[in-house]
Amino acid sequence: MGLRNRHTQPVYYNELYDIEDFIGTSCLNNDDLHAPTFLWDSSICEESRDDDAERLGTPVAPADEAETVMTLSMQWYFDSLAAIVPGAQRTGDGIEMPLRDMPTFRIDSQALQGVSCVVGNAVASNHWLDAVNNLARALEITAEFLNNCADRDNEGLDFLKDTIMQVQVYMDSVARNASPDVAATALRRITDVACSKYFHLNATKMIELLSCTLSFACYDDTRVLAYESLERAVEYMRANLDEMDHFDTPSGSSHARDAGDGASPNGSDPHAQTAPTDDIAQVNEQFEQMMAAEFNADDDLGIVVPHADSDDEMALNLTLDPEAFNRRLHIYAREQFEQAVQFLRHDLLRISGDDAAADDLLRDHTDMEPLADMLALRLISTKRFHELLSLAIRIERERPNQQIMLFPETLVPYQWDSIREIALQGIDNRDELKRIYRERIIEAYDPSDTRALANLHALCSEAGDWDEQVRQIVKEYANGEGRYARNVIYEQMLIAEDMVEEAVEYVEHFPEAKEDLALLLW
Repeated sequence: MGLRNRHTQPVYYNELYDIEDFIGTSCLNNDDLHAPTFLWDSSICEESRDDDAERLGTPVAPADEAETVMTLSMQWYFDSLAAIVPGAQRTGDGIEMPLRDMPTFRIDSQALQGVSCVVGNAVASNHWLDAVNNLARALEITAEFLNNCADRDNEGLDFLKDTIMQVQVYMDSVARNASPDVAATALRRITDVACSKYFHLNATKMIELLSCTLSFACYDDTRVLAYESLERAVEYMRANLDEMDHFDTPSGSSHARDAGDGASPNGSDPHAQTAPTDDIAQVNEQFEQMMAAEFNADDDLGIVVPHADSDDEMALNLTLDPEAFNRRLHIYAREQFEQAVQFLRHDLLRISGDDAAADDLLRDHTDMEPLADMLALRLISTKRFHELLSLAIRIERERPNQQIMLFPETLVPYQWDSIREIALQGIDNRDELKRIYRERIIEAYDPSDTRALANLHALCSEAGDWDEQVRQIVKEYANGEGRYARNVIYEQMLIAEDMVEEAVEYVEHFPEAKEDLALLLW
């Protein structure tokens, strides 16, 4: 007989039920797979099927014409910059000027309007291979353009994100409708773009593109293509990041190369002694934004770029030492890729129906915050609370500072200790829960943190149990001896329980509490 069945008085566990409600409605949850995923979104299938009904059998724009349409508006944009910025030099692929002098790119400039036209033309056609070739070229041209402009507010990066999403939806239709040979060629073309100079230092965008493979994993005759694309990307990234000895800028932009040249005493920049520090700092800022734009604390996954022990120290080192800056770029890229590729591998396993292997992958990478969080999410959704408890205890013991990123902070205010609490609620271990709540009351300093007191009271269903819990708290708290701050939650308990003697002893350590405890003292 389980612990829950031995208790005659039911307890409504708010924390457990709240987090189960969150999981049921989270964007990470996929009803069709009955499991949470990182990158796969079943709405892509729905959207692509809707598009299929409206797609036409008309040819797409010829490749050379599409190229002209996409690049013409970009040329106008760079020509306008060259006309208004003193010293700017027009080049074949963009413009050369110190990055600090380049105006911030605005999407309202319509420089990417040609790309929008070509993409719209491609996704409206069921000439699968020709359309994919134009979409792939649109991604390359957009990435090249962004590498040659100052996209400080990420308006261009947002455009690239939207374009990648359109490609994902279209590739879902390709996987479902095209012949296996055409589907294989189309997926290789998109993989070519992902495994290119445009994306190898932007792992988030690279993985977004590679997530097109997930649609191919849905079908037995194309599933192998998905795994081939993944392994090709892994080989490409590891080879490039291992072999590159230096790197000028985040993606080789001409304007940042100019800034780098200014660092040399022989550079043409008349402000060469002061400009390099500003330029490198700006490039570093742009790169961090580029890497973190889609996987940051405000996004669904909540993933952030790794930081040095001291952000200020790291920034100072990078601005003064370009070689260290380049090394840091590659460290960022490697860490982002190694983490993000596990997201893709996990989702491929889920879509392929191999849930056991997907769970094993999560268990093997609990040192990566999002994967540990996903394992916790998976264990809660499948009600494997004993395994969840073991996971929480192990992480608290081995990695006590590991943060939770996939759950809202309001649901896990104590981080992994909140996960442990939820596991204990799931197995209805009331004795251990009481101990946790007593400890939180004793250590409480936030006046709004009253949940532990309420939860402890709710667990005390037997006669005299609550009185015993209060006595233990008073004994363990020892009137606040050795503590430097008041405990407002403890004070609330003293007032609620009319504990005059304990209040008198408490104010001896914290005289400033006399006013709040006046009803007990006089």
